[in-house]
Amino acid sequence: MTIHLLRAEWLKLRRMNITWAMLVIPTALALLGSTIPVASLRNAARYLGPNINESIRQFAFPQPMLFGLQIDDFLGSLLVLVFITSIVGNEYHFDTWKNLLTRHAGHGRLLLTKLAYALIASAILLIAVPLIFQAGTLVALRTVLDWTPTTLTLSSSEAREIASLAVTAGLRMIIAACMGLLAAVTARSSGGGFAIAAPWMVADSIVSSLGFAGGLWNALAPFTFNYNLTALAANLSGGRGLASVGASLIVLSIYTLGFTVLAITLFRQRDIAG
Repeated sequence: MTIHLLRAEWLKLRRMNITWAMLVIPTALALLGSTIPVASLRNAARYLGPNINESIRQFAFPQPMLFGLQIDDFLGSLLVLVFITSIVGNEYHFDTWKNLLTRHAGHGRLLLTKLAYALIASAILLIAVPLIFQAGTLVALRTVLDWTPTTLTLSSSEAREIASLAVTAGLRMIIAACMGLLAAVTARSSGGGFAIAAPWMVADSIVSSLGFAGGLWNALAPFTFNYNLTALAANLSGGRGLASVGASLIVLSIYTLGFTVLAITLFRQRDIAG
């Protein structure tokens, strides 16, 4: 990657609606998710009586952060997929990549630049959404119910749970970015890339879920990224996953590094080389 490519990519990204939608949508959901339940709890306060304090504690730290990470885990990967397929497919649609690159095999850096921005956006979501959810909940509890927690303590089990979910959500977004990169390059379009990657991600989830049914599904499940993400999360949480940490990392590296290398190779040999 070069400064020239990074600057050129940013000039395009800041004018694309998908760039801001990717950041605004999860943020808005975090704010709504942190305030609406508290407002509903206020309406139910007169019926709960002394039990209101127990209900309030369900919104105490770090539970809102876990809710925010769940938004990242489920919605973040979809947004990253839309983002990466849009910015890669946009180059094919307008043939703009030909203005930036000469016919030289080393210019697979263009794809790495786009992937880097997708990963930066993923990191922003991973950090910002849980913090916004937590902050929004604290503000809502203080303003709506006049309740302020005395301390914000984090037990070792809660820390492991947060770390496990953060790693899972982060890896899921990285996989979505790498999968979308390969799909968009293969299809040479945004819509085609999304049409390939989105069903693939859904199929991966289905096969992973059906692995418990035995038979062929049980044989295929260990090769899905959802299966290995679940196993890795279980191991990180102090439990025992269905696959070892080493086996999970090998499979996940194929979905990340492997797909990235494959996308760059295809781009170099087919598009740049003509």
